[in-house]
Amino acid sequence: MLIFAFLALLLPSPIVVAPVGVCYGHLANNLPPPTDVINLLQSNGISNVQIFNPDPSTLQSFSDSGIKLMIGVPNEILPYLATGNHTLSLQCIDSIANQTYLFRSKKSYINQVIHKQNLSNHGTQLGSQDYNNHI
Repeated sequence: MLIFAFLALLLPSPIVVAPVGVCYGHLANNLPPPTDVINLLQSNGISNVQIFNPDPSTLQSFSDSGIKLMIGVPNEILPYLATGNHTLSLQCIDSIANQTYLFRSKKSYINQVIHKQNLSNHGTQLGSQDYNNHI
């Protein structure tokens, strides 16, 4: 019986690969510049990153990297989403989505995402206002 258990361990088993999620933000001390972060991500084969606090210089750095970005909702927009002031919050979201540096990327795919947990009761109203492509 012990021989069969040992042989079962030697038989090839399927390899399971799970995706790795990486989040990138600026709320810390002594952070490396975006170019160093991009090099680190690329050297480890990471091609998808969620970015918080998207500023123009960081987004510009990622634009030619080939790394896909998912842009999180900035904290300053969250109170507007929570109070139901959809007009103002959607204007803020549009101001991020319409920045010219987002469209300069040559190989990157940049996607703006609003996390569903932040829109617990507002998803239907946003969808009805033709913002489905932002959700």
